[in-house]
Amino acid sequence: MTMKLTIEQEFEKENLKRYLEEHPEQAKMVVWQLFVRMIRGHQKHQKLESQYDDLLQRYITLHDAYLANLRLIRQKTVGQASNQIQLPNFSQEH
Repeated sequence: MTMKLTIEQEFEKENLKRYLEEHPEQAKMVVWQLFVRMIRGHQKHQKLESQYDDLLQRYITLHDAYLANLRLIRQKTVGQASNQIQLPNFSQEH
């Protein structure tokens, strides 16, 4: 699977290619720097995923609490309304 590079990545790739052609003795150092950059990028990605998961869990918790509160409000409102309604007396008293 080939990754499509951004314009900035293409530019950086070409610059690096030219640099290594002019300074082949620096290849080992450049590879090491790229490896370190890749590891840091991976760690940053994992941290962002973890933060996303945390935020999603917080959203779900808040959403569930919101729905539970709405149900309580509706139950209270219906309960209060039924207590205030005067039902007619249909008993057989004359």
